[in-house]
Amino acid sequence: ITDVSPTWDKKISSVRCYEAQFEQPGMEQLIRSLDTTARRVAEGESFMHGEPLKILHTSALHCGI
Repeated sequence: ITDVSPTWDKKISSVRCYEAQFEQPGMEQLIRSLDTTARRVAEGESFMHGEPLKILHTSALHCGI
């Protein structure tokens, strides 16, 4: 789990750049969902917003298919 708290505001600002693709209620719902997920991932950690990193074996990446 990576601490993304220091860059959280920048991430949300970047997401807001896609406002043309969402109606306002949809954008706010997306941001709430991102916030809820990031807070849930960070539960038990010393930071507020986290993102998981999952490393997959190359056979799971569907290479060469």
